[in-house]
Parts: sequence; C-alpha cells; structure tokens
Amino acid sequence: MKSYSLIGAVFLSALVGLSDSSWLTNSLYSVRSYFGEVCHSPSISFDGTALERNLGNAVFGQPFLQKLIIPLLKLHLSEAPGNRKALVFSFHGTPGSGKNYVSKIIAENIYEKGMDSRFVHLFKPVLHFSGGSPEILKLRLQEWILTNVTQCDRQLFIFDEVNDMPEGILEAVKGFIDYNPRFGGLDFSKCIFIFLSNIAMVPINQRVLELWKGGVKQRERLEYEDFAQIIIEHSFNVDGGFKKCKLISSRLIDAFVPFLPLERPHVENCIRIIAAEYSNVPIRLETINLIMERVEFVPEGLNLYSSHGCKNLETPIKLALIKNDYKLKEEL
Repeated sequence: MKSYSLIGAVFLSALVGLSDSSWLTNSLYSVRSYFGEVCHSPSISFDGTALERNLGNAVFGQPFLQKLIIPLLKLHLSEAPGNRKALVFSFHGTPGSGKNYVSKIIAENIYEKGMDSRFVHLFKPVLHFSGGSPEILKLRLQEWILTNVTQCDRQLFIFDEVNDMPEGILEAVKGFIDYNPRFGGLDFSKCIFIFLSNIAMVPINQRVLELWKGGVKQRERLEYEDFAQIIIEHSFNVDGGFKKCKLISSRLIDAFVPFLPLERPHVENCIRIIAAEYSNVPIRLETINLIMERVEFVPEGLNLYSSHGCKNLETPIKLALIKNDYKLKEEL
C-alpha cells in the first residue's frame, strides 16, 4: 500500500508550511484533472457481494469482517436514506493481522482507482503530523477534509499508526463524524473514516488466549462484546492519538474492530496467497514448512499465535521460491 500518492504529497506540502487556502484549492483542482475521476459511477461504485468475496479470499482468521465490517459498510453505502453520520471504524490488533490490507480492499471495492483515487486519503504520523504546533496541524487537517468534501461527499479517510500520533490531533475530525454534521451546506454523512492502531493489541491477544483456554477454540464463536470494552478503555488511557479523545468519550466511533492474532493455518494461507503473486506454480507443502520455520509463535510453550501475523513474509517467500527452483512469473 502506498503511504500517500499525489493527494498525500499535496497535503504534506500544506503541513510543512503552506496554509493559503487558494493554493490548496488550486492544487486540488490540478489533482482532480490529473486523475480524471468523477464523484459517481464509474469512479465510485459498491458491490457488497464482491467486497465479501475479496475479503474472504485474501484475509484470514478475522471473524469480525463478517460480523461487523461488511454489514456496516453495506448499510452505509446502500441507497436507502437515513445516514445521520459518517461511518467510523477503529481497527486494532497485532501488526500483520490485516488492518491495512482490509482498508486497501475496502478502498478497491468502492473506488475504481482504489488507494490511488483522489477520494482516498491515507495519513501517517511521520509524514503528516510531525511538524508544526498541534493547533496548526488540526486546522490544516480540517481544511483538507473540508476542501475535499466540497469536491465530492464520498470520501475515505484512513489514519494509520494512530498509536504514534500526537495526543489531541484527532479532535480535529470530531465535527465531521458527529451526528447530522453540516458545515457551510456540506454533508459529511457519506464519508468513511478508518483509524488503524496497535494500541490495544496486548489486551486483545490476552483476551483471545483467555477464551481459548476457557474452551472457545473456534474464533467464529467470539463475540464483539468480548473485546469492545477492553479496546475502548485501553485506547482512551494509553499514550497516542486516542488518549482522552472526544471521539471515544462522545461515542462517535461506530465499531472498535479487534483484529485477532493469527494461528498457523492462517499464516500458511498468507504464504500461499503471496507465493501466487510471484509464481504460477502452486507452492508445495514442504516449501511452506520451510518458510514457517522462520515465523515466531507465542506464547512460549503453547506457540498458538504468530507474533507478527503475516508481516514481513515476502522476502523469505521469494527466497524460498528461488532456492527451490520455482519458475517466477517474469521468467514464464
């Protein structure tokens, strides 16, 4: 996933010292012309069945895709009237559990250009929130959202690494995700906001293990109520972008989605998917086992969960394919 495209470059420039709104508006018109997108079909369309299929084929071990994310997206993006607020997700879990990947698939199933769409905005703390005073950063973030929604009311805003964001910055978006949000005639209720964080991964993993020891071996039996409160409390009290944040205390986040730690079969499926990107020859079980030897599992003694999910698998997979004489796609 790209950290930011031309859209992000414009925003980054704004953050590092340009606050003139006319410059920003002119830049946005240039971006719109460059991408050639429109605020309706074919640039923007949604097929809930396709989303369900794409997530099912590419993301493993996450029961709350079916229980939370897909139903809420279908409801929000349906033609039925009644949306009173923007849809707001907060994804929490271990690195490599699928948070960024799910965000990417959501973008690809709404916008023709996916993450490259001018209607999709990916923010990272080190790029977008590391310079300037908090108040200036908040004002510029608000200006960015306002200006883009002026162009199209179907925007997707993704905030990565919320755990590394300065405290208080996210207060800037409260007015846009509240109920019946309208500023200057603009309607923000069709927007989607997704916040990605590792903040609550420890209590999530501990809770999964507790339930497993208590007899809940099948994660499909896990319920949202098993995790929601521990995620909320941890996010609100631990240093990071959500600490003491009104987005939480005002109950404006629609779902705190737990991304569960991945078990061995889930990682093996990741290996198959990644290997298929590099070779048309199906990866053999013995090759998968060689790669799995490099994956760390926790807790010690039980070795149930990958400590880093499916993260950082690409290099060992490519090396294993080359070492075991698989024909890579560029060689075919």
